[in-house]
Amino acid sequence: MVRHPFSKTGRALNQGSLFVKAALLDHRLPVAYVGGWLGKRNLGDDALLAAYRKLFPALNFVHFDGGRIARKLAKHIPRLRSGMLAGGTIIGQMPEWLEIAKAFLKIHPELVVFGSGVEEPSFWQGETTLEDWKPVLEQCRSIGVRGPRSAELMGDIGLKSVEVVGDPVLTFTLKDVNAAPLLDSVGLNFGTSDGKVWGDEDRILREMTTLARTARESGWRVEWYVVWPKDLEITMQAAEASGTSQHIHVICKDHELFMRQVRRLSVFVGMKLHATVLATCALTPSVMLEYRPKCRDFMQSINQEGFSFKTDSFRAGAVWEILTGWNQHRQVAASALASAIHARQARQRTAANTVSELINPRR
Repeated sequence: MVRHPFSKTGRALNQGSLFVKAALLDHRLPVAYVGGWLGKRNLGDDALLAAYRKLFPALNFVHFDGGRIARKLAKHIPRLRSGMLAGGTIIGQMPEWLEIAKAFLKIHPELVVFGSGVEEPSFWQGETTLEDWKPVLEQCRSIGVRGPRSAELMGDIGLKSVEVVGDPVLTFTLKDVNAAPLLDSVGLNFGTSDGKVWGDEDRILREMTTLARTARESGWRVEWYVVWPKDLEITMQAAEASGTSQHIHVICKDHELFMRQVRRLSVFVGMKLHATVLATCALTPSVMLEYRPKCRDFMQSINQEGFSFKTDSFRAGAVWEILTGWNQHRQVAASALASAIHARQARQRTAANTVSELINPRR
């Protein structure tokens, strides 16, 4: 059960009162951040909220988790009338996200989608369907999604004027590639997924171990990156089995630290979506291990689909061949990535300005 940030305790009610006072003192327009898996020490989800705050500096985002206290606050915070659906792949997946969106619309019928992902129906069979979401999405004033596949899925249920704005975390993309990276170095990330993965986790573990061992035996520096505490155990297994346990970084909250770390490296391979998103934002050439369809959706959005490999078929040898090629021509590879991602980032910034004006028009 997800614990609401404002529970039913007296202490929580006091926190709610302080929350209202803080909103009153903030000169920016309050907007609900509807949904979002926050406070779970998951690097990507916390980075998403930080990204929205950067993309929309004139707005004061107030987390709306659908709980009793959150609903009460949404009714009583002055000027709060609009909501923005949280980032992450929440459309067409778990029913909780849909219920939270419905709960907000009952209070304020103004909702915007900007950068949320749409999950493949075939992957999440038995969960919330896109048809279930359609009445909510039809009420939205504007719909912008993470990637091309998300837009296609919206079109499949008859929604028009859906824009691809990219993952909000792209707002953190650096301006310039690292001119002096540590060559012959690779960052690796993977983890557990509670069985919701292409293939199986044992196979992924074996291939990642092989990849790390190959890099070590070739004289490379291997660094592991854990972005969610539950991923540490399986990461340790691969690191110890491959003889590469000297450098294991657990970074679950600080996206800026993560980007500084991976920017030093020559190349990166990641399975967890926002580990790889942030690595590309650091302009480090990156291979995406597509454990769920959302990973390819992102890579398509920055024209890097050719470097996305489903976890049920990826081979360490094939990935290693790409990494060594990038390492030999690192500046060329990084510059090509920068060109693609900067183009998407620029379009996203323009879209964010349009949405900001829609929510908070100049008087």
